[in-house]
Amino acid sequence: MSRLILALLMVPVTALMAQTMPRDENIETLAHDLRTLSRTAEVAKELRDSRQVMLAIIDQQIDTLRMKRADETYQWASLQREEGDRTSVERGVNKVQSEKELNTITVSAPKAYRAEIAAPRKRTLVSANNRVYVRNLLVDSTSFDGRMTRVEIPVNVWINPGDSHGVALVEIGKSVRATAELGVESGNKQAVANVSLLQAKLVDDPASPYFPAVTRLLQIRQLAAASDIQRGALKTAVDEALLAVPGELEKRAAE
Repeated sequence: MSRLILALLMVPVTALMAQTMPRDENIETLAHDLRTLSRTAEVAKELRDSRQVMLAIIDQQIDTLRMKRADETYQWASLQREEGDRTSVERGVNKVQSEKELNTITVSAPKAYRAEIAAPRKRTLVSANNRVYVRNLLVDSTSFDGRMTRVEIPVNVWINPGDSHGVALVEIGKSVRATAELGVESGNKQAVANVSLLQAKLVDDPASPYFPAVTRLLQIRQLAAASDIQRGALKTAVDEALLAVPGELEKRAAE
């Protein structure tokens, strides 16, 4: 009996944990990829040369832990009506607001939820801008289930230089194409307008079992995507993410 007790005491803690903890292939793959990132951050002569590979590893892990579906949605993340990015087009406007056909500015973007029309303060470096009339907004949208819609949204507002006007879209489209009809007050006036599509932000669900891991991966991605990659900060972020993997801290303590 004493020999059995002694043998049990000699079994490493991590070995006992491995017998009791359920196997999670996603976590095992995560740990493997984090070690790859750690080794890359340690030995790569120029981290910028390894940026593309590191970002590909990180992005694939994030998609896996968010559980990406075939329609490009996620089980553990969803698009929210918060600005994650924007796509803009700026052009001149010279047709009078009373004309039948006005100047148009078209912009396309994925995952758009709102259009914004702005009148910059300056038309050129030296010329002041004039106010812009927005007649309507024509929106062609494809939803994530493949449904296509076309909606004409009456706007009928004047935008003063330095100001903007937002138009909410009915839904967040997988792909969106918006065309704004614009004019000026009179034929001797010219203006410049900027039309933007605001793109929804992908927000992770805190209820996800992988929420802490995805949060750390997003931090690592930000460091890896920086124009000047800080090796020390990257190594620290990767190592802390690895230590957060279940069993890793106990494994190091046992070693």
